[in-house]
Amino acid sequence: MGCRLPRVPTFPGFLIVLGAGGAGLWAEVLKMVVRRHRPSDVNNGTYVYDWFSGPVAERGLGLASSHAGVAFGAAFIILLLSPGAGIVAILLAIGCSMTRMFSGAHFASDVYVAMVIAWAWAKLVWHLWERNRRVI
Repeated sequence: MGCRLPRVPTFPGFLIVLGAGGAGLWAEVLKMVVRRHRPSDVNNGTYVYDWFSGPVAERGLGLASSHAGVAFGAAFIILLLSPGAGIVAILLAIGCSMTRMFSGAHFASDVYVAMVIAWAWAKLVWHLWERNRRVI
């Protein structure tokens, strides 16, 4: 007898919401673990980690970007559901990531890590959805 995986709803719209929300949540969890600050004048744009106190006032933590995680989480699910629409969604997620970097809110590595988290989460959600479709 194998391990039973949790069931997920079988309608695709829910997958997009689950992909976006889950990727954003995992990015937030990673922020609390890694505790790397956002780029700022206070830290001269360098990587600064702080595991013993709260975030720098008004700058917060940056690794991984939850905005980029949400955007890529939805985009990867859309890509798996519909490759044509997925390309447009990926381009929009890249645009979201670029605005986060250009505004000085994140390093490039922050959005890259968010993209990797989103891809892993989207693949897990997709796997559960595919398993559900075979059962029903």
